[in-house]
Amino acid sequence: MPNEEHKPSARRNSFIQIANDLRARIQSGEIGLGRMLPTERELQERYGVSRSTVRRALTRVVNEGWAKNLPNRGVVAAAGFSEATTNNIAFIDGQSYVQRVLSVRMSEKLRELGYHLVHLDATGPITIEDALEYCVENHFAGAVVWPTRGFADAEVLSRLSSAIPVVFLGFLMPGAKADYVTFDNVLAGEIAAQKLIDSGCKRIGVTGMLDMFHSNHDRFTGYLKALFASNFQPYARDFCFNYTSAMQKADSHLLNYRLNDEDAPDGLVVLQDEFVPATIEAALKAGLRLPEDLKICTVGDDVDVTVDGIGMSAVALDWDEMGQLAVDLMLDRIDNPTRDVKTVMANHRLIVRGLCGSSPSEWTANPEALSGFHGNVPFPRSEYRFSSSWATSTQAVVRNLKEESSS
Repeated sequence: MPNEEHKPSARRNSFIQIANDLRARIQSGEIGLGRMLPTERELQERYGVSRSTVRRALTRVVNEGWAKNLPNRGVVAAAGFSEATTNNIAFIDGQSYVQRVLSVRMSEKLRELGYHLVHLDATGPITIEDALEYCVENHFAGAVVWPTRGFADAEVLSRLSSAIPVVFLGFLMPGAKADYVTFDNVLAGEIAAQKLIDSGCKRIGVTGMLDMFHSNHDRFTGYLKALFASNFQPYARDFCFNYTSAMQKADSHLLNYRLNDEDAPDGLVVLQDEFVPATIEAALKAGLRLPEDLKICTVGDDVDVTVDGIGMSAVALDWDEMGQLAVDLMLDRIDNPTRDVKTVMANHRLIVRGLCGSSPSEWTANPEALSGFHGNVPFPRSEYRFSSSWATSTQAVVRNLKEESSS
């Protein structure tokens, strides 16, 4: 009889905890690959549980790919994923414009290879962990994940991404053992800022979204890198972010006031193209002419924006390539489950139009061919058409707000 202090506590005697303990012993090498796991009787005695509880624990370890049930031998430690009984591959995302088009693109590629892409929404009460758990329990072949939340249970993600092949897009969540497709976001932010420097801007601010996602941090880093390389002094008051996690819409309150100051920036990098319309509204409310008074460049070319018919310069992210890379990594991981995970980068391209201050002779010819998605898309881009006269009726409102603030 072992000493009482060495007995597993009652709290640990659930089949989930027993399965977690067995998995940890396999991961650490305590139970070597191909070696027998403890017998059902041994596990019953160790944990003080029923035979049915032990069997549920062993079934879970097998389903997660950490062990195999060999006829006439028993359960042995194994490497690799749980056996897929379907050709389903999940796309876990939030259904933005880019994600919806990516879903169609990847679905077409996978269908040709005998797989079926299943959309799972992870924006509501269903978390990424919930969605991945569903995939594991229903024996999906894999999952592509576009994170919509910055935080998750790292231990749970580690367990689930060890059970089936997983590819993350845009942001690799801590704990996930998954392939990862992203862009060189530092370089993208640097290119956007450098374009404004080349266009003659003397003071360049930044706006858009800043939250915990690395891609947004990296774009901001690239913006700073370009300024320092050209001996520009960044000023904290020119960091006019207008969005963060879980907001319903952009808040341009700070940007509105900053653009009305005497030392307002004459250039703005917008870290994400979806916030260009709100940025232009703030500029027009401040009575600025675009691009004469304020030049703008953004990252992303998935929103169609013009002012007086002049389009937005943008660092276009090649979403089609991202989708193809995700499919390639997924299929390779299915075929080679024990290989190391990989991180790969899709390309981006600068598209020059007039709102960055470039002359028409510098504008990119046939920009549609370089945009994020090539050819016909199943969903139209959002369109925003502004004119300089739009600002006339709003300037008085902005001035009144400033007067009220100072009184």
